Amino acid sequence: MFQALQNVIDLQPDDDNSLEVIQDHFDECYPTSDELVENNVDNGNVIPEVMQSSRIDSSTRPASPAQSGMLNKSETPLVNGKENCQLPPQHPFKSSRDSKSNDTELIALRKERDQLLTTIEEMKHCITEYDRSLQHMVEEKALSQKEVNVPVADLIKERDEAVEELATIEKAFGDLHRRFEKSKQIIEGFKQNEEALKKSIDEYKSLLQRQERKYLALKKHAEDQLLKVNQDTEGLKQEYETNITRLQASLRISELQVKSLESQLQQKTRENEELTKICDELLSKYGGLT
Repeated sequence: MFQALQNVIDLQPDDDNSLEVIQDHFDECYPTSDELVENNVDNGNVIPEVMQSSRIDSSTRPASPAQSGMLNKSETPLVNGKENCQLPPQHPFKSSRDSKSNDTELIALRKERDQLLTTIEEMKHCITEYDRSLQHMVEEKALSQKEVNVPVADLIKERDEAVEELATIEKAFGDLHRRFEKSKQIIEGFKQNEEALKKSIDEYKSLLQRQERKYLALKKHAEDQLLKVNQDTEGLKQEYETNITRLQASLRISELQVKSLESQLQQKTRENEELTKICDELLSKYGGLT
């Protein structure tokens, strides 16, 4: 009995079919009193009336091993390998020795019946405790299931939120990917433009170098020409100054000549006036004589 209870305790209460498993375990370990009576009747055993009145309803309590042991005491084996508790057959003419033996056996059976009733009461108590334990386990399981349902609901809510966030992230990632592809195309265009600009820069650098060489050549030529012009200008300036000096000297000489001629002219004019005056006087003097 205690081994059966230990096996029941060892069962996991979290299994969905734990109650059925426990009941099947008890049914396998302890057959009911009705089954014991049927087995004994089928094997020709005689059960006292007082034993039949003490049978227990198989739907509420299992029979104890003591009952099985009492009902199976016999030298004739049962179908399942158990011993029968068979009373001697009743004969109309039996000896006093057989009657005394039957009385002794009846007393022993009554004693075993009392022991069986005691065992049955103990089993009632055990089954009551067992029912209470099962009820407690069922309540604990329902409570734990209720406590688990709340986290499961929270997890489902979190999962839905995570799915929504994932959809949002995927949408954002899609937009980002499209922007990336567009930026990639723009960057490729920039790279092509950069290559073209670099090529143009190289061409312009070559052109600039050629222009610089040409400019330097023109600059040198201009400097040479300018130096020549300066030299020519300087020569012309010196020649001009020389000519100016010569002309100024000529002008001075001419001015002196003019002054000299003016002086001579004035002198000649005075001389002419004097001669004219003398002539007039002579004419007036000799004209009156004629």
